[in-house]
Amino acid sequence: MLFESIQEGKYECPDKDWAHISFAAKDLISKLLVRDAKQRLSAAQVLQHPWVQGVSTSRTGGRRIRVSQAVTTPSSPTAPDRRIDFGRMSRRAWIVTGMLVLFQIIAFADKAVLGLVSADAMPELGLTATEFGFIGSAFFFLYAIVSVVTGFLASKISVKWILFAMGVTWAVLQFPMLLGGGAAILLVTRIILGGAEGPATAMSLTSAHTWFSPTRRALPSNLIAAGSTLGPVFAAPLLAWVIAVWGWRWAFGVLGIIGLVWVIAWWAIGADGPYRPKKASSPDEPALDT
Repeated sequence: MLFESIQEGKYECPDKDWAHISFAAKDLISKLLVRDAKQRLSAAQVLQHPWVQGVSTSRTGGRRIRVSQAVTTPSSPTAPDRRIDFGRMSRRAWIVTGMLVLFQIIAFADKAVLGLVSADAMPELGLTATEFGFIGSAFFFLYAIVSVVTGFLASKISVKWILFAMGVTWAVLQFPMLLGGGAAILLVTRIILGGAEGPATAMSLTSAHTWFSPTRRALPSNLIAAGSTLGPVFAAPLLAWVIAVWGWRWAFGVLGIIGLVWVIAWWAIGADGPYRPKKASSPDEPALDT
């Protein structure tokens, strides 16, 4: 009935249903829906209508009242821009992923170095093959334990700083052998190093996942996993050359230097991405406080 009345040009909108609609808006609706084409507003007239122009005429007082022309509340000039620059974010996401792949390669090199130096190190340290093998296996004494503990810490501490601490530990533990450490020092450093490297893959994946939505995580995850397999391609030949040219102790020294370079770069570049679970209401929604 209301629609038919409007078409006849003699409608009255019920106050209980239309009380929140301004008089100017009601007037515009009636003049757009009227059946008689001669009475219907043209496009030019619609643009000049007071409601479209943002001016409403009071039905009772006849005075003109300015109506807000903005559909949404404008942002305060001082309010921070909370939007995410996804183009810039994507570039940094892949840089971080590349850093994490290097992290995995260094982790493999730290594991493999003992086998590469064994032929030269055993005679100098006075170790039998069994004793040297025991030192090699000591790498895994704390491997699983520290991995579990770090998993709990990752829910409370930024993954960036966990990886930073791991990288510093890896690098520092290489230098005692460069500086003349013996069998006991080698054993202790391998035990601590194994604990520090236990969570490497898990933390690398956790860091990468904060930069990618769930639907885009497959490729960076596979690249990080492949970092361990790239170790033999890059690290083993480099360490073999170092051993042949500078001696077996410098294999540890080179790893320490590379580790420190990575740590400095990670301190400057590394960060948690916008998809970290603590700041987002769902895994698909990015956190805005990056």
